[in-house]
Amino acid sequence: MNVLVTGGTGAVGHAAVSLLAGQGYSVTVVGRQEGLPVPAGRYVACDITDYESLESVIAGHDAIVHLAAYNSPVGVSGRDVFRVNSLGTFNVFEAAARLGVRRVVGASSINAVGYFFGDRSVPLEYLPIDEAHAVLATDAYSFSKQSMEAIGSYFWERDRIASVMLRLPGVIPHDDILENRERYATYDPAIIDRFLEMSADERQSELARLQAEYDAFRRRNRSDEHRGTGWWARPDSACRLSLDELRFMHHKVNFFTYVDELDCAQAILRGLVADYTGSHPLFINAHRNALGISLADLGKLYDADRPDIRPTRPGDTSAVSIDRARERIGFEPRWVLPDGSN
Repeated sequence: MNVLVTGGTGAVGHAAVSLLAGQGYSVTVVGRQEGLPVPAGRYVACDITDYESLESVIAGHDAIVHLAAYNSPVGVSGRDVFRVNSLGTFNVFEAAARLGVRRVVGASSINAVGYFFGDRSVPLEYLPIDEAHAVLATDAYSFSKQSMEAIGSYFWERDRIASVMLRLPGVIPHDDILENRERYATYDPAIIDRFLEMSADERQSELARLQAEYDAFRRRNRSDEHRGTGWWARPDSACRLSLDELRFMHHKVNFFTYVDELDCAQAILRGLVADYTGSHPLFINAHRNALGISLADLGKLYDADRPDIRPTRPGDTSAVSIDRARERIGFEPRWVLPDGSN
């Protein structure tokens, strides 16, 4: 099988290209810069927003892995984020349709839920959330990911291109997993113990305070309006959250999730070869949360939203269910941080 990978020089792309080439696939990698080395495949410079150039590159391939997109809105205008992510995805599917390619695996994001970069919270109905949970986009990045998923559905209905759009969370380098180093929980872990030791009423009151302050912080610092790279990193002058509290809230609105880069590559391969029809957004993440605590305790950190805690498989503690990915493409994460690692 000849596979074209857009954005194949990033962390996820590199892992995917290495796995595909190791499985005997012929891989072409597309990127914007000229002359980048790709040890496991052929490299072609192409801008995915240039349709004619993209179509000429896709010709002769059997399937497409579409990873080229802004992976966050930090330092980029909302207009550019939406243009590149949405137009680039439409171009990929349009070229696939014209050239007879009938399988696309794309990178969506956990932010398709709209929880992290938006200017308000998404009311949580239940945990673990799944692909049926309501979403709310109030930022261009989250909206672009929802748009990418809708584009996949559109081309299934129009041209019967089967696709999965993988909702990836923060991706951890494999070496960091091996060394038990979770890079996103950069706050004092005692804050978790403090919440769990509170009475239910005290905890709900404190979490409500943090959420109100955090939502106000995000409204003052809307991601669509910031071109700088540090707007999210520290409390601003009006914020009454400590640095630890702000970082805890950043982690909370990403559902304390993560995924190993090698498991991303595995999900991409399975998305190419699994037997399915239609177009499907799929959460792809570790089956354990990054805090190493039970799902029941994790749910207590969302008391202000009062979600229902639904039954899960034994050993699953993630606030984000991967059951649909298990069913559709046979995904099962191999690499997880040990329980109690943080």
